[in-house]
Amino acid sequence: MRGNNMHLKTFVLLFVASSALADPLFTQFQKEFNKNYSFREYAERKSIFQTNVKKISEHNELFAKGEVSYMKGVNQFTDLTEEEFQAQLAGLPAIPTTTKNAASDDEAMQKLREKYANFDFKDTFSWVDQGVVTSVKNQGQCGSCTAFACTGAIESCFAIKSGNVYDDLGEQFLVDCANGYSAGGFGAYGCQGAWPQAYFAFLPNEHAGRHQTEEAYPYTARDGTCKATSSGYYTGGAMTSAINYWGTDDNDLKALLVEHGPVVTTLDASQLGSYAGGILDSFYCCDASNGGTSCTNKNNHAVLVVGYGPGYWLVKNSWGTRFGDSGFFKIKSGSGHCGFGWQVNSVPIC
Repeated sequence: MRGNNMHLKTFVLLFVASSALADPLFTQFQKEFNKNYSFREYAERKSIFQTNVKKISEHNELFAKGEVSYMKGVNQFTDLTEEEFQAQLAGLPAIPTTTKNAASDDEAMQKLREKYANFDFKDTFSWVDQGVVTSVKNQGQCGSCTAFACTGAIESCFAIKSGNVYDDLGEQFLVDCANGYSAGGFGAYGCQGAWPQAYFAFLPNEHAGRHQTEEAYPYTARDGTCKATSSGYYTGGAMTSAINYWGTDDNDLKALLVEHGPVVTTLDASQLGSYAGGILDSFYCCDASNGGTSCTNKNNHAVLVVGYGPGYWLVKNSWGTRFGDSGFFKIKSGSGHCGFGWQVNSVPIC
């Protein structure tokens, strides 16, 4: 994993959130994250920021004592209340009334389960280490997490298949051009969110499995009309199909990951906003192994699983490189923590 730069997060991790440093810290936060407030808003945002920094510092004191498994830090969300942060997590639409898996997906997963039933998995596995995970992007204030997770999965799929890494497919193409598309009841609604099933059906069914490049279709972080051009498609690879499995678990996720490549999955990201390192294991998160759909129905964010290690999943997020560990995070494995990996797992086939 890439190391973090010495920036604002480092101050908090070293517990320098004293009142004497509160004003300089907030000023630095504004500069680093390009935060501009009205005169009226300034005092409110500063107060929220200082409250959050205090909570981060208190949490990290517990981490230093070995009482919690992950660190917290300052990032672009530190001037938001918990309610405001959660309001930005509208990346998944309502769950369809019918979530039955397609017969082809049932068959593919059955074969995969049989193949990996007694498989000797490595203790640690990472597609990052194999050089096929593309760079972390930032979705901004658009509920386009699924577009970013699916695009990242497709970039890796092309790289695994061809040996050539192309790091810049255009997420806005999916946001705009697949808006309103549905597959088996799973829809895509631009910045209002999408299910991976919709995007992974849209590309092979409507565009011969091809994806537009970022150069041809730049990201705007807002809904727009479809502007795809015949010359804008990436020519180095194409999707042929996908495996989308609803009602899954860690075993399915690990088999899909090792067999095919990075996997799109979902989680309840409500406790992820201030994550800065370590393995996320939050008292405030449910475990799908105990709660079932009452847990996974809370999922609100799509991410890309790129590896695993002892007791954790390694995940690429779409909140920029200043979030977490250079844009990545680790989350506890084995129990569907925060609903992770136990609702839907999707992977493109190239």
